[in-house]
Amino acid sequence: MQRPPEMLLRNAQGKWEPEAAVAAAHAAAAADAYASQAQHLFALFCAPANQVRPYTPEERQTAILRNAAADLQAYVHPKVQVASFSREGRGLVAAEDLKRGEVLLRVPTSALLNVYTALTHRTFSPLAQLLLGLPPERLLQQEAAAQQQQQQEQQHHNPPKQQKKPEEPTEVQPLVDSDVVLCLFLLFLAFTNGEQGGRAVLRFLPAAGEADASATAAAVCASSAGDPAAAEAAGAAAAAAAQKEELLLMDTEGVVEFLGDAALASAVSRSEAKCKMMQEQLLPLLLQTFPPPEGMQQGGGVISACRAAAAAAATTTPPHVLLETCTPTTGAVAAAAAAAAATAQAGAACGAPAVSASSEGTHLLRAFLAQLNYADFLWAHLVLESRSFSLPLGPLGPLQEFQPAGVPLTNPPGYRSKAASVAPTEEPSGGPSRVHKGEESEGDNEQEEEEEAEERRVPFLLELVETGAAEGCRCVMLPVGFSGGPQGVEGPPGCAAAPAHFVRLPLRCASFVPLGDLLNHDFHAQVLSPVIEEEGKSLCLRLACDVPAGAQVYVHYGPLQSWQFLAFFGFCPSSFPRLQPPQREAQRETIADKTDRDEEWQFTAETNAAAGETPWGPTYTFTAIKHDPEAAARIREILMDALQSVAKAAEDRTAQLDQWSEDSKPAPRWVRVWGERLRVYLNNQRALADTQMKVLNNYLSSPLSSSMLPSLGSAAN
Repeated sequence: MQRPPEMLLRNAQGKWEPEAAVAAAHAAAAADAYASQAQHLFALFCAPANQVRPYTPEERQTAILRNAAADLQAYVHPKVQVASFSREGRGLVAAEDLKRGEVLLRVPTSALLNVYTALTHRTFSPLAQLLLGLPPERLLQQEAAAQQQQQQEQQHHNPPKQQKKPEEPTEVQPLVDSDVVLCLFLLFLAFTNGEQGGRAVLRFLPAAGEADASATAAAVCASSAGDPAAAEAAGAAAAAAAQKEELLLMDTEGVVEFLGDAALASAVSRSEAKCKMMQEQLLPLLLQTFPPPEGMQQGGGVISACRAAAAAAATTTPPHVLLETCTPTTGAVAAAAAAAAATAQAGAACGAPAVSASSEGTHLLRAFLAQLNYADFLWAHLVLESRSFSLPLGPLGPLQEFQPAGVPLTNPPGYRSKAASVAPTEEPSGGPSRVHKGEESEGDNEQEEEEEAEERRVPFLLELVETGAAEGCRCVMLPVGFSGGPQGVEGPPGCAAAPAHFVRLPLRCASFVPLGDLLNHDFHAQVLSPVIEEEGKSLCLRLACDVPAGAQVYVHYGPLQSWQFLAFFGFCPSSFPRLQPPQREAQRETIADKTDRDEEWQFTAETNAAAGETPWGPTYTFTAIKHDPEAAARIREILMDALQSVAKAAEDRTAQLDQWSEDSKPAPRWVRVWGERLRVYLNNQRALADTQMKVLNNYLSSPLSSSMLPSLGSAAN
């Protein structure tokens, strides 16, 4: 058989090679060129974040970071350290040059805090299952069966008999979403001062408010009454605590009214309403299964309990040990976790026995639920909104994933899209869609079942993290009722196994990443999005570009507006991505060589581009009416009035802040803490209005006169 002819081509070195090899070489060269260009673009994009700014190294906090990483079996890049910055508080800085692609942080997925770790927790698991829909009577039956089996094993010393095969698992309808489970799990870990896990997360959580941080600082630092040095340290810590990061929704009095932002006011009222519903509807439902201990006062607050624990530890722990291991200015929860760690270290150095597990169990859950109040729910809600990552995680061992026979895996019952999550709070969030009469033959029965499920459903937190793009789910067996669960009990020996239950959970779930909270936000962040590596065993954060020594390492919190940053994170970035109007060809080279004064992204469209060729479609919506003078005039008038009112209101409020700072009369209490942050927010509002006016001038006919543009000269200040 004749061999087909093979074409040879001359390569760059002048040698003859087969056509396929030459094509592969060209493809490899093109890929290298694209990769080099991508790296160059990443470096340009991250250049503003790579600027070296003054900072103060924190050796003690760096040592705490290393010790926490060792305890978690996590990896933290050896060339980063904890530092304090004048305007951003605490963060991570590159002590030496960091290279693109290097691992900044790697944490085992078993060390994350999420719904799966809550289900496998040795103490919190029953409460997590109750929240996910397990009938309360099943918990009681399981507890009785566990006690009976333990007594029989102790009396007869016989191994448990093999049980019969359980029936097909039954699906349960969750009372709340998995993010609410995470909120309560976080509060439970805070209630136990980190002795039940999660201390690495608790050590770096924000204060609930100025009073919380100040009171906790005084309680922790004043470890010796009558000690002048301790009293001075307490005063300094309390003063510093007032300037630390706070959560706006814990201190909204006066701030929201002053700004007058409708979106901010709506978010505040919605968050407060949801947390009140958690306190007034969810908590009483849980207390029916876990009643408070007899004689215990209810509603004292987990944060208050943390402050008391920190104060108690301050009186028993040597001052040098306490002050070297904790930073009380972050608030009661962080101080309690740090004080507990210091107490454990001091006890271990003295040879004291480890903390016993006798305090674990149902009575601990009862005491925990009895202490919860509205402030605790609001604090946990805000920490979830501002500190959690949405990660594609699966169940941890001994949890098992279950595939229902003949039942397709769809969204969990009651899950809705992100757009639907802003429905009025009177309707149960995430409620199942109702079936109209006459649509299905079984419509009435299905509607009755859904109504029964809705009776147990409670409106809860905003579905911002895990349900926005969920197109599937995981069916996870609950630990109670199947072999290998945390309790390891299936029922009395010789009897049929207790019926198993499974629940549908989203493919992506909200998770707290230990040590990851130290990374501050920047729109030009050098850290890539987190990924799950090693077949789901670890979470990894890698660098997208080189980071010079002395530069802070940032992560991107998301494309949020200024009011969202202010509400959920307690700060407002001075730079933000904004759509800029197209520039003339003559101006492009000059603008490309300069950096924007606010270090903002410059999204510029091509002048002669067609609509839809760039992702910034809203810019070209004006082209449809550009040649209709009447429509253009009406739209210009409406939009210009709105933009001018925004700019004028921002100028007036900035002038009021200036007057309060210069006037000898006392300003409102919140001005001292929030004044500068609100000034940045108002500057952003004016700058955004100015940008949109330029867009109108460029795209609508009959250019506006410069007199119509408000004065923005003070915005640069």
